[in-house]
Amino acid sequence: MTTNFCDWLAGEISFTKTELNSGDYLFRQDDPADAIYGLTDGIICLLRTTAAGQTAVLFRAHAGDCIAEASLQADKYHCFAFCETRVSVKRFSSHVVRDKLAADSNFASEWAARLARQVRDLRSLVECLHYPKAKDRIYHYLLSQADAQGKVALTGSQKTLASILGITHESLYRTLKVLEAQAVIKRDDSRSMITIIGKY
Repeated sequence: MTTNFCDWLAGEISFTKTELNSGDYLFRQDDPADAIYGLTDGIICLLRTTAAGQTAVLFRAHAGDCIAEASLQADKYHCFAFCETRVSVKRFSSHVVRDKLAADSNFASEWAARLARQVRDLRSLVECLHYPKAKDRIYHYLLSQADAQGKVALTGSQKTLASILGITHESLYRTLKVLEAQAVIKRDDSRSMITIIGKY
């Protein structure tokens, strides 16, 4: 499971490409749920409006994430998909995905495995966000994402990681430098691979 959800799905299902500007909506709550989307660039915020007229933030999607897979079996989208930045997305027809799931057991098994991984990642992220200090958030996030050798491959930019963790990118840069100086982590030259080598 080395590729992200979006890229894996694009290798299995035909798609069309769409670009939207900051402030646009990819879809709106109660629109017909006729597609799921893979985000290739930008940030999309999933919002839900309550009966009282309040807006709740459900999720911020970044490059590599799939959007609206939870609505695959639904008639209507249960939230708004608001573009916080200019975005590029891949559109996958819902009925094509459903047909593929019904006809291809290997695809269905991989789909289920990736959804299960998403649940685990979201649970880990919720736990990380309980820590008020940036250093604790970053360290526990890395622990949750590391493989058996303690390696974490960063698939997005460091700005994206900072957004996921709810901290500024300046704080992320500073903290990673501190952890590296304390021999807690080691980064490769490209800064795309982090290895946990100690505790703090």
